[in-house]
Amino acid sequence: MIKLQIDNSFIKKTASNEAVFVQGKKLADSGNVSIVSKEWENIFYVVKAVAQENVKEQNFYMIFDARGAMYEYRCSCDSSRIWRGACKHVAAALFLLMGNRNRDYAAMVNDRAAEKFLLGLEASVKAERGALLASKAGADERMSLVPEIVLESGGVPFLELSVGGRRKYVVKNVGEFLTNVREASMASYGKNLSFIHHISNFDEESVKLITFLQTQHSLYNSALKTASSPYWEMYDYAFARRLPLWENALDAFFALREGTFVKANVNCEKTEALFTAEPAEYKYEIAASGNGIAVSGDTDVLIFPGFEHAYMYVNGAFHRVALSHGRQNQPAREPARRGFLKDNIQ
Repeated sequence: MIKLQIDNSFIKKTASNEAVFVQGKKLADSGNVSIVSKEWENIFYVVKAVAQENVKEQNFYMIFDARGAMYEYRCSCDSSRIWRGACKHVAAALFLLMGNRNRDYAAMVNDRAAEKFLLGLEASVKAERGALLASKAGADERMSLVPEIVLESGGVPFLELSVGGRRKYVVKNVGEFLTNVREASMASYGKNLSFIHHISNFDEESVKLITFLQTQHSLYNSALKTASSPYWEMYDYAFARRLPLWENALDAFFALREGTFVKANVNCEKTEALFTAEPAEYKYEIAASGNGIAVSGDTDVLIFPGFEHAYMYVNGAFHRVALSHGRQNQPAREPARRGFLKDNIQ
């Protein structure tokens, strides 16, 4: 039989704040929390539980390692996605698992002065939580991560990102953002948006984009760390806010967004571009003009090479075209840098 390493100090440390600790104890004493199952899954001891509050039912689990130390926990309630630390449902289940051992904290809860302090703290917590939910425009709304593709003549395409609900905020460091998602960390954007970057807090399209970014940023970062050129540190700093879309990355991003409109910055002009595999149609004319020539028609055509295809921006659309277009119109790059990236990223 496993001995779980649970006591009052552990529950207090695990709970997101003092008020949640007290709420968890009261919920455990109310009889509205039940342990559904306790069983071994490989080397982990998994405890599943359910909490009944009014008409709402919250399901959650706790995972302990072979020593009885808690390894992970998850709850279906909103608090688990917003606050760092355990919610009152997890705290209540921990009290149940602990049993009647070491419940000396009840003396402080029953103390009138302490109770008054905790009630005030609970009100403060509710107000702060309400402000966070308001910033998300409703408890059920998920955050959106919006990409903007930057296209410049003779350059490499980049992605810039913004995040938020109805109002979007610029992501100033792509790597830091992805770390926050990986670690489900709380992060802020200005004064009006703070939320835990758990993947469940993002809408479906954003989750797909985050998966793409995680893969490409990892490959790109590996290349940076491996390269011996002293200029790589400069590139790393310059690309903190932008993710370069080298050949394979450009192919993957187009496949992700094909058939949709994507925010675009084309030679410093803000617009939207339709990502399409339809053939690109453009016309231009060359005529004599004085001692030179004059070009008219669709002259603002940008072409970027991918690995399997090339991509042409013309007339507000980003077309997938034959790779031969990209080879003929490939942006100039340092040979050593291009060769290194091809070997390490593609």
